Amino acid sequence: MVRNLAVRQSNRSGRIDGHKPIVERFAEFLGEAKNKRDLSTLQASEIARFRDQEAKERSRATANLSLKVLRVCLGEAVRQGLLAVNPAVRVKLLNQLRNRSGAHSPSHKSGES
Repeated sequence: MVRNLAVRQSNRSGRIDGHKPIVERFAEFLGEAKNKRDLSTLQASEIARFRDQEAKERSRATANLSLKVLRVCLGEAVRQGLLAVNPAVRVKLLNQLRNRSGAHSPSHKSGES
């Protein structure tokens, strides 16, 4: 059921090229058993773990992009009545504005996450 998210979204926007690889990675992350279950059982904690894995294996920017794509796809599922709520909106983006020492850069605005 998760893999169908990219197809459903592409039918509306024509943007499958960018969404499909991310949705495929998310489906692989969930595993075959979880991938076949109903979308309504998807938890924000699973999406957060995927985001964290993307950051570790790729980059924070890629992790944030992946999260945004999942938000859009799951938002479309809500719009189509397949989900009551979008669990991805409960997952925060990762902060990307850190220098090498881990301190906030001077351009970081207070209160942003």
